[in-house]
Formats: sequence, structure tokens, C-alpha cells
Amino acid sequence: MVILVLLYLNIPDSNYHTTYTKHCDVSPQKSEALNIKTCEVSSVNKVEYRVIPETQTVMNKYYVETGGKMKNCEVFNAKNWTCKNDTFTQVMKDGRYSELKGQNLTPIGSWESISYPEYLYHNAYLLLKSL
Repeated sequence: MVILVLLYLNIPDSNYHTTYTKHCDVSPQKSEALNIKTCEVSSVNKVEYRVIPETQTVMNKYYVETGGKMKNCEVFNAKNWTCKNDTFTQVMKDGRYSELKGQNLTPIGSWESISYPEYLYHNAYLLLKSL
């Protein structure tokens, strides 16, 4: 009985999803030709999204100007959604976040989604590098 209660308490809310990204140290002029797989990682981020499929809402703390809400979203579940703004399209597909632009939906940015173990590895590497 106690084990069942503990398991229930550790079940994450399915309306939340966390992504981890690594960023490369490049100028905006070079980001189009960037090979994210071989670049020097300059930082890692953790971003938490709250997704409400019933209202087609996606929120995160970086959207302060809209109260945390992202615009024009189509939501399937916490790990699969699309939001469009005037500049680009934000996509969460199978838990991996990306930003795309244009009609061909070309990837933009000097970063990529990574797994939690990769996030920990790069975080430790950057910490040791700074010592």
C-alpha cells in the first residue's frame, strides 16, 4: 500500500513537459551554416512548458509579454504541439523542441534539443571549463 502511494506521488503531471537544449557560440551570420553536432557548446538550457490541450494553450516563462502564453497553438498533448507567431513556427514533436521559418519550415537557431543525460554532461563540462 505504501509503495503504491509513493508511486502515485511521483507520477509527473502530463500537462507539463521539460526540454533541454545546447547552444553553440556563433554569430548570427554563421548560424545558417552551423553544424550543431560539431560546434563548441557555449551553454545549456532547461525550459518547462505547460500544455493545456482542452484550450489549445502552450505556456512558458519566456513569454512575459503575453502572460506566458504562446500564440496560435495547435495542441495534441504535452509532447506534440505547434505554435505560430509572426516570425517563426515553434514545434514540439515527440518531446523535441525546434523553431522553423519560412514555407519550407527550415530550422533556425544555433541550438538543438538534447536528452537529460546530455544536459547534465554539458552542464558539468561547462562548469569544469570555467574553473
